[in-house]
Amino acid sequence: MPSTIAIVLSIVAVAFLAALFISEAVHGNLNIKARTVGDGQYGTARWATKQEIQETYDDISFEPQLWRKGKHLPDEPDGAAVLGLLEGRGDIRARIDNSDSHTLILSTTGGRKTTGFLYPNLEFICACGCSFLATDTKGDVFRDYAGIAQKYYHYIPYIIDLRNPTRSHGFNLLHLVNKYTDLFKETGDITYKARAERYAKITAKTIVRMEGFDGGGQNAYFYDAAEGLIASTILLVAEFCGYGERHIVSVFKIVQELLQTKALPSTSDKANNVKPKNEYQKLIELLPAEHKARWLAGAALNTAESSMHSVMSTAMSRLLSFIDSELEQILCFDSDVDAEQFCNGHTAVFIVFPEEDATKHFLVSLFVSQLYNESLVVANQDGKNKLDKRVYFYLDEFGTLPKFDNAEQMFTAGKSRNILLFPMIQSMEQLHKNYGREGGEIIIDCCTNALFGGFTPLSKGAEDVSRALGNQTVMSGSTSRSGSFERDSSTKSLQMIQKPLMTAEQIRTMPENQWILTKTRTHPLKTVLKRFDEWGIKLDTPFAMPENATRTVRYASREELKAAVLARFPHKERMEPLDITSLGSGKSARRRITFEEEDI
Repeated sequence: MPSTIAIVLSIVAVAFLAALFISEAVHGNLNIKARTVGDGQYGTARWATKQEIQETYDDISFEPQLWRKGKHLPDEPDGAAVLGLLEGRGDIRARIDNSDSHTLILSTTGGRKTTGFLYPNLEFICACGCSFLATDTKGDVFRDYAGIAQKYYHYIPYIIDLRNPTRSHGFNLLHLVNKYTDLFKETGDITYKARAERYAKITAKTIVRMEGFDGGGQNAYFYDAAEGLIASTILLVAEFCGYGERHIVSVFKIVQELLQTKALPSTSDKANNVKPKNEYQKLIELLPAEHKARWLAGAALNTAESSMHSVMSTAMSRLLSFIDSELEQILCFDSDVDAEQFCNGHTAVFIVFPEEDATKHFLVSLFVSQLYNESLVVANQDGKNKLDKRVYFYLDEFGTLPKFDNAEQMFTAGKSRNILLFPMIQSMEQLHKNYGREGGEIIIDCCTNALFGGFTPLSKGAEDVSRALGNQTVMSGSTSRSGSFERDSSTKSLQMIQKPLMTAEQIRTMPENQWILTKTRTHPLKTVLKRFDEWGIKLDTPFAMPENATRTVRYASREELKAAVLARFPHKERMEPLDITSLGSGKSARRRITFEEEDI
């Protein structure tokens, strides 16, 4: 009996399905799926297959607790980028990319760029033994990871904390100028002299062109001349001032002392109708004619008096940013970070900057640029043109920082020298604002990896990502019905259309831990980046910088600088009288011009 009932029910079900099929065929089905069809007539975008993912990325066990004990360390001596958490297995596994690729991370505030991406990467890089630099606006990163890097992985941590200058290591802006000036004095190698001059000009340019600088407009001359004046003074301080006095605040003090007074005209000046010179002009004249400090200051000192005053005022106003008793505890003492140690050892550098104080942001740009440039110098030693192992720059809030003057070159030249950059931004417009449309596109094009996730409801970035993912060719169609209740007819038409692989709406509504990962020459994929504790990471070693006792700052002085110049070039102290024959009214007249003591 039960079998008979089952047979009857089966017959009824088949009859029902047949009736449903006939009804749909007669009346038309409105449920037309947009499945992929055709031969890519409107686009070939698609998600990467499982096999393609396995061929492109590596899959490793992520075991931070064992790594900290020196066990099962990753077999990646050059490190790698951690780009995803793999779920569904008993152990914690990570998706990594060990290619030499810069990686762009795009996510809004609170999108877990730090806790979901940065922390797993720092743990992995420490286990691999590669040096790194990380920027931070709140100070959480160094408090959480400097202790871990030092205790478990034997790293040397350096903290540049612009929020709490009395709890920071030193960062002398003139460190590289001083270094190469000293090397030139010791060896006479012209290469070192050129590097000192180069870094003096870079430092001066960064100071003058702080955030908000618009090029000067009609006053561009005054900014350019002020830049040369500051670079000239930096070279003078580095070459002639004493140990402990060669820092940026001494540059301000020297400029102020040399420009604040103007000597009264001497007897010879009055007799020959010569305008009196200020102390800066007199000091510059003590230098040899071919000295670069003399040339750099030329635009400022060899102009009309009113223009010269404007240039001096511009230089002084730009140097006012360094007048801070707390900040002096960082800027007036030698830098603790050494580029060779950074490139060849185990070094963790953390830079903390207050996002609400834009006057200090340029210091971050300058420090990162200096460390990057010095890493290039180390890479070019012995003709290798490549570091022995990779170094990593994790640039959080990259879009908030002022423009890096050499940003495009950093991205284009770094990867081939084992220097990888990870800019973290909140919007593409941040890059376009700081670097212009072309500069922003160059940076984006140089990042062969890109991670997107966590867009706000009104973000236009989701539309940009949707366009970048491309379009696919899918089936679409329409169904029309006509007729009466007794007799009904329908018509269905199907066609191929273009459809985004992922619409902007779908991108904005992605789950919390889901990200989109793209890579050059591969199809995109969806990846997962969860909070650090779900990676098995424990922040068990909080790090705190000790309070440094207020150290006495030494400043250079005008008198000591002038004495050092005269000691180096004594023949300039007094010049012999010079006879000049002037022609006038047909007769030869001779007059003597004497450079007197008060002229210098």
